[in-house]
Amino acid sequence: MRPEDLVLRLHDQPFQPFRIHLDDRTVIDVVDPGMVIVGEATAVLPTQYGREAEGYRLVKRWRTIPLDHITQCSDLSESGNGRKKGRRQAS
Repeated sequence: MRPEDLVLRLHDQPFQPFRIHLDDRTVIDVVDPGMVIVGEATAVLPTQYGREAEGYRLVKRWRTIPLDHITQCSDLSESGNGRKKGRRQAS
């Protein structure tokens, strides 16, 4: 993935939480664009959140990912196969 592609996704208005899929089948949910740092070849992504005493969200764990290991991004409202989640229709 190009850094520009990730930056544009992070700056969508309004922001839509999304899931990053990696080539090792790991997925990382991005729920807050302000907690992602994008570089020329890597991105620092939060993998675990917590709250501090005042209730503000903090990152407890993070991971540095090479951008070329990102295979796709999908909306959190989609399943892992790219289809939107929803209720099944009764027959």
